[in-house]
Amino acid sequence: MVKLSTGSKKDVLEDIQNLHNEFYKKNNKEITRAYYRDNGRYNESLIERYFGSFTLAKKQLEKNYLTKRGDINIKLVNKEKYKKYFVSSIIPDAKVNEVFWETILNYCSHNDIQPVLLVMRGVNSSDCFTEDIIDKYSKYFTTEFIFNDNLVAKDFMLSPQQILPLTGLQRYGGKKNSIIVAHSKQMLFTIPKQPNTIPHIVFSSGTISTPIYNNTRQGQIAKEDNCLAGWVIKIKDDKIFHQRAIRFDGKGFQDLNKYYTPTKVEDKNVDSLIIEPHIGTESKEAVKVFKDVVTVCKPKNIFIHDSFDALSVNPHIRNKNGMKVNVKPHQESLKKELDYFGLFLEKWQELYPKINFYHVHSNHNYFVNRYLEEGEFVKDKENMKIGAELFLYMVNDLNPIEEYVKKNFKVSNHIFLKKGQSLVIKGCEMNTHGHAGSNGSRGSFRSIETAYNNAIIGHSHSYNVWRDVLQIPCLCELQQLYNMDGASSWLNGNGILFENGMKQALLYINNEWRL
Repeated sequence: MVKLSTGSKKDVLEDIQNLHNEFYKKNNKEITRAYYRDNGRYNESLIERYFGSFTLAKKQLEKNYLTKRGDINIKLVNKEKYKKYFVSSIIPDAKVNEVFWETILNYCSHNDIQPVLLVMRGVNSSDCFTEDIIDKYSKYFTTEFIFNDNLVAKDFMLSPQQILPLTGLQRYGGKKNSIIVAHSKQMLFTIPKQPNTIPHIVFSSGTISTPIYNNTRQGQIAKEDNCLAGWVIKIKDDKIFHQRAIRFDGKGFQDLNKYYTPTKVEDKNVDSLIIEPHIGTESKEAVKVFKDVVTVCKPKNIFIHDSFDALSVNPHIRNKNGMKVNVKPHQESLKKELDYFGLFLEKWQELYPKINFYHVHSNHNYFVNRYLEEGEFVKDKENMKIGAELFLYMVNDLNPIEEYVKKNFKVSNHIFLKKGQSLVIKGCEMNTHGHAGSNGSRGSFRSIETAYNNAIIGHSHSYNVWRDVLQIPCLCELQQLYNMDGASSWLNGNGILFENGMKQALLYINNEWRL
């Protein structure tokens, strides 16, 4: 008899159960391994893969398979303001990471948060939840949860092995509200909406489970991407919500300035905060909120993307005189803009003397180099003198912005990273802005993930998560001279890099970042 090497966990157990019943009738005792080896449909390697041994498989028979995903339909509606939730997913026929789950319960207990588990289908559509899982976790189950008018969590019966779980759902979520999609991966996209409205976000939940993935291309990629994670959701009212990503590091997880394990909670500062302020067009309100974040998180470092806006020499508006009429006074010339920038950095150094400020090589800062390389300052009477000074810095392989501000302002704790320089902290690439891709191409999530695997980027002013690549929102004004037309996915906020290498983003919704 040819033994099968594939089949669901449920199918294997059913075969053992049928032969056990047959054997018991004849011998009045439990089935033996030798009997199953001679008469069973499945080979021993499959049994060991699912259960560890034939003895453990027999013990599993005592835990009856009761519930398929299709048998569960639980729709819940939040009716409270200022309510907090922890949202993740649970997968049938998959081991729950108990350390992560106990950490979640400890976190929820300390913060008055309600756990929510989105129920998924299994790797195989026939996979079921055992009685012990139902008994322990079902009080947290839901298949759809309406948090408020702008946020819904929902299971779409996606396979945990689906490589891109948000495919096609940007359109679904973009119509009416933001949406949390039940899945074993944690990804997020921001959906552009009408100007002066809050963009929608579509994001997948992460999971508390570790399935046995198929030994196929799709299955092994899914195994690598399986993300023990969840989302903290805070509901302010029927319109506004706040969210933060949580990722388990094997022992516990960090949220803001606290680190949680199953039994403890301790204060823990963050390694780095990451911002994109476009100084010159920075949002005064967003900067004020960010200062509150600094007070709470106490970072060692602050990484700054597009620190200098460079509107005075922006090539995209160089010949658009109608736009130039509306330029702010401090951006009417390159010198005025540099002086505004230098004074801003000097004030931050006075405010945070123990923090290191890293200026990430970015396209807006590099507008100055483009302006100098093209010799535009020679034809620009107002910028000719400062252009000549900066040009000498540039041709001597120095950063013209850095040299100017360090010559004229007290900015000794500001470090300007070089073009092409790699800086990895806690396994995360910190000096890639996102505008440049591989081999001279434009930047994209795919190219950056392929090249760096793990990175924090900026550039789009939008909040996005592509596996281990985090794209941060911005601290600049959301309405600029060049983005007045059309929909926008821009958001104010910042990124966080924790000591354990995990990442988080904070969104400032109506100038609030937490309840």
